[in-house]
Amino acid sequence: MKYRLLTLLSAAAVICSCVDDSLESYIEVSYPQENVIELPSQGGSHNIRFKAGSNWTVAFEGEWISVSENEGEAGSGLVKVSADANNEPQKRTAILRLLSG
Repeated sequence: MKYRLLTLLSAAAVICSCVDDSLESYIEVSYPQENVIELPSQGGSHNIRFKAGSNWTVAFEGEWISVSENEGEAGSGLVKVSADANNEPQKRTAILRLLSG
């Protein structure tokens, strides 16, 4: 039996300009070096832990993925990324962006 992997790419788009220079806009992601999450074709989830210098949001496209939190305040954060089962022969790919500022 072949296993089809669902690949979720994570790009931490981090540095943003702010009106108030005293606010730091950064995100430090505790993450695999490749910035790739692979989930089995049956679906599954993965936690992304990070630290944000200011308020943050998550941006992504795809009806087959969801996140536990779409936004939050500065400090330590955790977003659980979940994917539905993939019943198609093709891999699915999504890009998630953690944005701060």
